[in-house]
Amino acid sequence: VDGRLMRFGDRGSTPLASTTLFFCNFLGGSKKKKSVIFESRDFPDRIDRVYSAFMQLSMRTDYALRALFTLVEHRGGPPIPILELARRNDVPKRFLEHIMLDLKERGWVASTAGKRGGYQLAKAPEKITMGEVVRHFDGYLAPIACVSVTDYKRCSQEPTCRFRRVMLTARNLVANLMDKTTLADVMKSPPVGPDELKKIQGLDGEGI
Repeated sequence: VDGRLMRFGDRGSTPLASTTLFFCNFLGGSKKKKSVIFESRDFPDRIDRVYSAFMQLSMRTDYALRALFTLVEHRGGPPIPILELARRNDVPKRFLEHIMLDLKERGWVASTAGKRGGYQLAKAPEKITMGEVVRHFDGYLAPIACVSVTDYKRCSQEPTCRFRRVMLTARNLVANLMDKTTLADVMKSPPVGPDELKKIQGLDGEGI
């Protein structure tokens, strides 16, 4: 695979939907370029960089947070098998396995071997912030590449650009919010409802 990915289209309700389609160009045995359409849920490690330049979570972070909040919800109970974690969160098992190992190395989760083994939260949810988890996988989220820490791309207009500062402020506000929000804080709030999604918190009640 030559690693070049191009977003093709979405069939889900969000760009992170498991049915997002992408083109992957590769060199076949005949040395002629070919194109393959594949499901994003099957290759989340290869499409993370498609989203990394935007203020949007990568699939790897999305999957990690799903698993973490499942463990927070069932804290104090028996270990949850990897297969069950994958089923509950609609995550491909083979990729979740790698993600869970990553979370284990960070000391956020612990695993138990055996027939009744699985994963449990290893650290109190009050001690894990959204910022820590997101930065571990995605770095600092930024609305535009010229203010990104992890995916910075220079723009020819930087010396004179005025709105770049607003984008920098937006980046810092999001980072600050996530650093102040623990997994325990998140669990106190109910899921976002359809009506809430339509209520823009702008001065005029409208936004992009």
